[in-house]
Amino acid sequence: MAVDGLRNSLYEVNAEPDRSPHVDNVQGNAFTVTKTLLRREGEAQRRLNLDTGRYWLVANRQKRNVMGEPVAYRLMPVDNAVPYLNTNAPVYQRAGFIGSHLWATAYDPDQLFPSGSYPNQPNFRQVGLPTFILGNRVIDNAPLVLWYTLGVLHIPRLEDWPIMPVVRASFSLQPDGFFDGNPSVYLQK
Repeated sequence: MAVDGLRNSLYEVNAEPDRSPHVDNVQGNAFTVTKTLLRREGEAQRRLNLDTGRYWLVANRQKRNVMGEPVAYRLMPVDNAVPYLNTNAPVYQRAGFIGSHLWATAYDPDQLFPSGSYPNQPNFRQVGLPTFILGNRVIDNAPLVLWYTLGVLHIPRLEDWPIMPVVRASFSLQPDGFFDGNPSVYLQK
């Protein structure tokens, strides 16, 4: 992912409620946001956390917006699920990437597919993202690739027969300080 250039950094962002009673939080509705830099591939295998409203931020620290902050984009999870598979299941062995919702790797033009090049071959061995990250390469301030895994938990219901209706799984990329204001608002001066 290239945010205004190729040298980007990945942050994990989590919100936590401020439970301490103090003068600044008399209504008890304050929260804090923690932004954690993920420096290497080994740190960047992450799962969703609904308790903290987790999302990920890709920032270019060399480019600044009008507020002096790095320009960035958020990867915002929308609908998703975890895999309900035994890790020894053949499908899990062929698609080891499903164990995490987000992976980040250093750019490598030979690493194109999350399960490797030939996951359907009978002599398959674990390749893809779980092996891509074994070198634990630096991804901070570097060309990086985000791999986001979407999952669906389908518990069949009567209305699914004979044709299953739509099930949504998605994410969004949202600017976070990338623009110097709201680009959809035009006010004449």
